[in-house]
Amino acid sequence: MRNNFFFSDPLTKLLNRDALIALLRKCADYQHTVLCGKFDIKDFRNYNKLFGTLKGDDLLKKSAVLMQKNLKGITNFKEPLNNNLFLFRLHADIFIFLYIGNKLDYIEFKISKLLNIIQKDLGVSIEYNHILKNEKVPRNIEKKIGHML
Repeated sequence: MRNNFFFSDPLTKLLNRDALIALLRKCADYQHTVLCGKFDIKDFRNYNKLFGTLKGDDLLKKSAVLMQKNLKGITNFKEPLNNNLFLFRLHADIFIFLYIGNKLDYIEFKISKLLNIIQKDLGVSIEYNHILKNEKVPRNIEKKIGHML
């Protein structure tokens, strides 16, 4: 319970930056092969300017709900196991997912479907980029992705 409190993003109820770092370190220890990607809501700053921060917060919450619903992501802190997919809100409009396993084609299909659903349902576009793709997490993960943290 304590980990879930400290590792939870208060707005979206997804995992936070500290949880991402802790899980990546565990994946490095276990030598898990992962797919890790970043979702960035395009022009979120302009969205906040046009509609206000309350609507912006609502957009972030709705985006998180759609991600959770469509990716079936884990939003509580637990040991990383094969075929687990974790969801995080890193900061502002940056979301991260971490998938452990080898069903990469299936996960990529679900992600492309999710991006279409978010654009259709919420009227915003999401930029998607890989951070780690089908590789083991290096022990010095902070050096590899530190610019995002």
